[in-house]
Parts: sequence; structure tokens; C-alpha cells
Amino acid sequence: IGMLFILATGGDLNGPTLGGIFAIMGFSAGGHCAASLGVWWPRADLWAELGLTPEQVKPNALVLSYPVITGGEKAHRGSFENLTGSHDLDVHLRYSLETQVTAQTPPTFLWHTWTDAAVPVENSLLFALALKRHGVQAEMHLFPFGEHGASLCNPQTSGTRSPHLNLPDCAQWPRMAADFLHRVLD
Repeated sequence: IGMLFILATGGDLNGPTLGGIFAIMGFSAGGHCAASLGVWWPRADLWAELGLTPEQVKPNALVLSYPVITGGEKAHRGSFENLTGSHDLDVHLRYSLETQVTAQTPPTFLWHTWTDAAVPVENSLLFALALKRHGVQAEMHLFPFGEHGASLCNPQTSGTRSPHLNLPDCAQWPRMAADFLHRVLD
């Protein structure tokens, strides 16, 4: 995110933020990355090396699609091993984002499928409950069927090799996310 800011501002670190308003979206492990920015943006120590302030990297909203969130019991263990380079569950728990939500976490849109066998739906549920506990505006959609990695859930992203990811019921999530973003950003 810091590098995006530097590129977007032409290297002018004293200039404006990234256009004033931005939302960040992530899918699966990328959802962990996006949610990490959502919970850690206030930490000045993370941005100092890039010469940035928390206000310059603060997202105004998050869109999380079947995100990896917890390093606990319902973790996608491979994601946490890749992230930390460790098999130590205590290390994984340090990156459990449901325990790091605060009232400063931006409004969040989440969606997941109930039958996701790779990243358990509890990841989204745990994050949504943490948002609720801290009074953060959120919208969550759980679809009854669908495998992990469904993306836009349409033929454009499922292609001929993965027609099982063409999920018309789930394919409405982009419109729902756009409506949410209009509500919270306007």
C-alpha cells in the first residue's frame, strides 16, 4: 500500500492522500492482506520507513471475499504458514485479525460461501462479529453453496476449466458490494 501511495502521488510524500477516498478489496489470502491494512493502518511504526503517516494509508472501506482471517481453530493453516514462515500456532495467532479489530477499522463488506472447504466460513463470521462488537458498520452475505476461489462467480472468471465456479446466486455480490460502498463512502 505504501508503494502504491508513492507511485500514485509521483513520490510526493507531502502531497495529498490517495485521492482522498479509497477502498481495498481482497480475496482469500488477499483478504487477509486487505483486512490487515484495515486493522493496522493506525500503527505509525509500520509506515515510518516509507515516510508515510497512518492517515495517508487509511482505507475508507474494505471488501473481503472469502477472506483468511483467523490463525485459530478455523485457520487456513497453509496461509498462515506462508505468511509467518512458521508452523507454530502461537505465531499464527499474532496475525489473527478478528482479535485486532477496533472502532477505527473501516466499514467492511464481507461475503463467503457456507460450503467453502478451503477457508472455513467462520473466518468471515469471526471478523463480522468483531466488527459488530466494536461498532463498525458492516454488511455480510453468506451464500449457501460454492467452492473457494469463485471470484466474480460468472463465466468470465470461471471459464471453461472451472464451470463449477459459475454461481449465478453468488454472482450478485459485486453489485451488493458496490451498493455498500456507495452508502458508506458518499
